Amino acid sequence: MATVCEILEYKEAVTDSEQAYLLRQLNHFLAHPATGVERFTQMTASWKDVTQSVLNDEALKKTAPEVEAVAASWVAEERDLCLHMSSHVGQEVAAKVERKLAEDPAARLKSLVESLVARQTMSSVIRVPNCASDMDVCVDLARRTVAVSMSLKAPSDRKSTKARVNWLLRMLSEDDERLLIRAHWPGRGAPTTKDVKTLRSDASAIQNDNADATPHTFEVLLVENLGKRFSGRRTVIEDIERIVPSFYDLVGVNLKAWQAPPPKPVKARHEPDPGELGPDDLEEAGAIPHDE
Repeated sequence: MATVCEILEYKEAVTDSEQAYLLRQLNHFLAHPATGVERFTQMTASWKDVTQSVLNDEALKKTAPEVEAVAASWVAEERDLCLHMSSHVGQEVAAKVERKLAEDPAARLKSLVESLVARQTMSSVIRVPNCASDMDVCVDLARRTVAVSMSLKAPSDRKSTKARVNWLLRMLSEDDERLLIRAHWPGRGAPTTKDVKTLRSDASAIQNDNADATPHTFEVLLVENLGKRFSGRRTVIEDIERIVPSFYDLVGVNLKAWQAPPPKPVKARHEPDPGELGPDDLEEAGAIPHDE
C-alpha cells in the first residue's frame, strides 16, 4: 500500500486538493519507522550456511529445508525489489513469471529450488514500463555476484560488428567498470564479452573468430562481486536493492530498441538523383523554364 500511495503522489493522480493533502500526510505517516511498515530486509537465517556450502563446493540437496527456505526468501525479495523499483521510477514495476508458475506457488518454489541446486543461482525477470526490454536479475552463489542485464536486437541496417557496437555504445553515456557487453552470433558461434571501456576505444574488440560474422543480439550487463557482503543476510539485500536501480539509471533508462527504417517510396527509388540530371532532363522535368 505504501508504494501505491507514493506512486499516486508522484504522478499527481489525486487532483482534489484536500485528498491530495491527506495523501501526502499518509505518505509521511507510512514512512515513519514507528508505524512498523517495513519491507523485506534480510534473507532467511540459513542463508549464510547455504552460501558457505556452495563456497565449499558442497552439493545442495533439493529436499534440504534450508535450501527451500533460501528459495522462499528470494520470492519475498523479488516482490520487495519490484516495490523498490516502483518507488524508484514512479510507476508500477512487476516480476515476469510464467503463468503456470504464477498460478501455482508450490511449483514456483520447486522451480527456484531446482535452479539453486543445479546452477547455484537465483534469478528473476523484472518488467519496467516502456523499457526497451525486461531486466534480468541473477544472484550467483558460486561467484558471489549480482548481475543485471538487458537484451537488444542488433541493428540489421549496420553491416559491420564495429558499426553495430557503436550504435549501442552511443546509448551508454558512462563507462562504469561494472558494465559489460555480450555479443551473440549466428549459428554455433559462442557469445563474446568485453567491458564497455575497452569497446569505447576499439569497438571491434568483441569480434569472434569469424571476421565476416556480425552479432544479431547484444546483452548489456552490470556485474558486481559482493565478496564477504554476499553471505550477510542483510548486506546482500542492501546490495541487490542498490545494484538494480543503479543498472536502471546507467542502462535501462537509456536503451532504445532498434527499429527498421520505413521503406522508401518505390517511385523515389527509381527516380534519378536531381544532381545527376543534365540540363535537357531538368527542362523536360519542368525544373527549369523552356526558352520562349
